[in-house]
Amino acid sequence: MPYTEQGLPFAGSNPQSRHASRLGAESAEPRALPQTIRLLQVLKDHPWGLTDQESADLLGLQRSTINARRAELVKAELVYAGGFKDGKFGTRNVVWKAR
Repeated sequence: MPYTEQGLPFAGSNPQSRHASRLGAESAEPRALPQTIRLLQVLKDHPWGLTDQESADLLGLQRSTINARRAELVKAELVYAGGFKDGKFGTRNVVWKAR
């Protein structure tokens, strides 16, 4: 998978979608680090852990944004999967916790 200069991934199955994905990743770069820091702080503030949706709701961000920022924190070993919680539609959701 290719990455922007700041390390955000982008993808696409054809030149147009790759171009659009790269533009989206480049436009997200200035917000990525502050969002990652905010997510880590909210997880530290909730030691019992939060699902991605709960984090998104608390931070006023889209869940897809939370997923991307959380993946960075997992890769850096600052966040880990700490169990499961039933979601509002009966599906099991991973509970994420800060180390």
